[in-house]
Amino acid sequence: MKGWFWTKNWLLAIVFLFFLGNLWFWAKHTRYTCKEGEDCPVMNKDRLKPEPPSSQNTNQFSPENLPPPPPPPPPPPPPPPAKPKLAESNLDPCYVFQNHPVKQPETYIPDTHAQSAKDLETIAPTGESATIHLTPQGLAFVKPDENWEIGVINTKPDVFIASQGHMSDINGHYYREHRIYTLMKWILRVHRRDPGRKTPLFMVDAGSNHGLFSMVASVSGAYTVAFEPQTHLRSVINLATRANQVTDRVRVLPFAVLDKFKKISMSSFDIGDGGIGRLDYNNENSAIHTQTIRLDSIPSFDLLFPNSNRHRSNKALVVSEDFGKAYDEALESQYGVANAKAISEALLLRQPIHFLKIDVEGFELPALESASKLFEAGLVEHTVLEFGPPSRWDVTFEDETMDVTQKRTIALNHAKSIFLRAVDDWNLDIYLLPAIGWERTVEWMNDRGVDYSKKDTDNKIVHRLKSWDFDGKRAEHDEFEMELDVKKQLITEFIPLPKHLIEPYFDDLESIGEMYVWLVKKNSSSAVMKRVEL
Repeated sequence: MKGWFWTKNWLLAIVFLFFLGNLWFWAKHTRYTCKEGEDCPVMNKDRLKPEPPSSQNTNQFSPENLPPPPPPPPPPPPPPPAKPKLAESNLDPCYVFQNHPVKQPETYIPDTHAQSAKDLETIAPTGESATIHLTPQGLAFVKPDENWEIGVINTKPDVFIASQGHMSDINGHYYREHRIYTLMKWILRVHRRDPGRKTPLFMVDAGSNHGLFSMVASVSGAYTVAFEPQTHLRSVINLATRANQVTDRVRVLPFAVLDKFKKISMSSFDIGDGGIGRLDYNNENSAIHTQTIRLDSIPSFDLLFPNSNRHRSNKALVVSEDFGKAYDEALESQYGVANAKAISEALLLRQPIHFLKIDVEGFELPALESASKLFEAGLVEHTVLEFGPPSRWDVTFEDETMDVTQKRTIALNHAKSIFLRAVDDWNLDIYLLPAIGWERTVEWMNDRGVDYSKKDTDNKIVHRLKSWDFDGKRAEHDEFEMELDVKKQLITEFIPLPKHLIEPYFDDLESIGEMYVWLVKKNSSSAVMKRVEL
């Protein structure tokens, strides 16, 4: 046991002494560290010691041995004094006038010899309210930084239309009503090529809006009267007449169409040329005021289109003063007078209207009735109007306190009486054209057992009007003929509305919805409806 004990103590003593020896060794010797990737000859202490800087290197970088910096560059010389501007070199600035001309200039032409008689009048292209548009501040002439769009509508013939940002709405309108456009073009073509026609081809557009119907009618060869009470929309129609080169055959009249003569306000229009403006009996603070006119009080053709080569006689944008003092005074005498003297027939249009379109935002019934003298005289060949539902006619009542049910009853009875009169007194046939209520109209007819075919066939109600070679003369090879070829000569679908169905159909019109009505002279010799298929 003793030998083992001493052996253990000596072993511990040796370990302790070894530890002390290591402490002493490293205390007396410098430790050298090596960085990774560098040569580290730890045994060569001379290589590890940093070299003291030599006196030569020290002196080389001392501030005393550096060369002096270069001097800064001299400042640029001041510019020579400007020469004084010669007073005679001053130019007048460009002045921008906002007061647009109200009238065309009164051109002086000497007319002293044959050549001077061929001189043309000077023109004010922006004169006579041609650029008025609707701004947040109200109606105003256009400023130099404002503009309109000019677009092309696919109406075949395609036409230019002007707008301030509503071109897509105009295109949408055309695609909703393209059948009516095709019908109008077909009617005008048949009458234009009729060798027995004794009067100018004539179209009336009551409620023209942007003037698309008027433009298509005029480029199709018709003299056209466009009624548009909204001042800013008359401007875009006027621009369209210029773009389509039809100022000599279009007249834009500043009236709303109604069955009485009245000065009235408008509502529901938008800034620019958007919205759907309508007459408003109770809006005295409106930005737009107008006056109404009856369709059977349109100025005579010679007053509308005087036989003159002078430029001023061919302007499209007109007012009543342009038709002469006699007509202007006679028209003015009708306003605010209960029993005014009738306008002389000699001053009024009393010749055939080949196509009459009425779309006056709920006032279609009064507008239709305003043409009663023309219908009684058999002067209107074809009429198309937007029609119903009865809620559309609420705006025609001046008394806002009247109960809605009472309004609908009165308006519906009025509609029935007018259309029964159209059949009995005006000698017209009534047809229904496609619109929102088309499918419900077909169902309504089918539910009542209507069968126009009298045959064992599935198609018993809907008729199809088609074009045909009605005169055997040469083709015109134009856009309209191309359209008819694509459509396999289809003009439009339609449904006859016989007299005995007028009242029950009107009773259900609110649930049926909006339709278009086509009125046609009975027993007409026209070739328009000679090809009808069931």
